[in-house]
Amino acid sequence: MLRLDAVDWSIRELIAECRDIVVSPYLIHHRKHSGRAKPGHKIRERTLTSRFKDAVDAVTELQSIDWGDNTPPSLHEIRSLSERLYEKQGINTQALLGHKHQKTTDTYHDARGFDWITVQL
Repeated sequence: MLRLDAVDWSIRELIAECRDIVVSPYLIHHRKHSGRAKPGHKIRERTLTSRFKDAVDAVTELQSIDWGDNTPPSLHEIRSLSERLYEKQGINTQALLGHKHQKTTDTYHDARGFDWITVQL
């Protein structure tokens, strides 16, 4: 069973959270009528992007996070973090992320200067 130790969640548990009373082939789907969308229909990419931003904003407010001159993390930055955490667990992250080439996975592995540097005095 695939589990991310840093947050103590398994993929199975997350998928179970996506399943509800609506039968749908999509993990992320409408639960009720919304505009022209019916229960079980997939959620459009633009809507996912907007709701992701809303979720980040809500966590930022709830946790009183001050990003200063920086911006909150994007979905790709969170995916990059998860790649690095799974790699520390010894997981083949190229396969996990579904990348054809290791070079693509290496791009996700790059912390872009936000990793810790230990200085010996």
